[in-house]
Amino acid sequence: MEIHLNRDGQQLGPFTLEKIQQQLAAGSVLPTDLAWHEGLPEWVPVQQLAAVAPAKQESWFTLKRVVIGSVIWFVLMMCISLGIFYQIFQDTKNDRERNARAAKLGTGMGALTAVGWGVLWLPWAAQVGKRRREARAREQLH
Repeated sequence: MEIHLNRDGQQLGPFTLEKIQQQLAAGSVLPTDLAWHEGLPEWVPVQQLAAVAPAKQESWFTLKRVVIGSVIWFVLMMCISLGIFYQIFQDTKNDRERNARAAKLGTGMGALTAVGWGVLWLPWAAQVGKRRREARAREQLH
């Protein structure tokens, strides 16, 4: 099926249904753009074409969830660190050994905390970047 699009009086196409789905997902075709194919009596919004609007997958990585996850991760790392520091100071009698073990623990827990925050924040940042790139592409199309 060949589908023609109309945006602000400018006719585009023909396009395949798959191509329109891709452009709709990318944001270069808007749900309010008009579409027509053989068999339709008049132009209709793209969103009314059957099976055109792909279901938007909501990401787990919303800002609120990422911030809450970060706080939980930080508190968890602090509790684990305090528990291990307590064990270090209870088990060792030598200050030099305590300091060496504490330094290793601090480095390890710092690395774990950074990795945890990276796992939480990087996908969210990528998602925000993708949305901004799509918005720029839509603006350039107009």
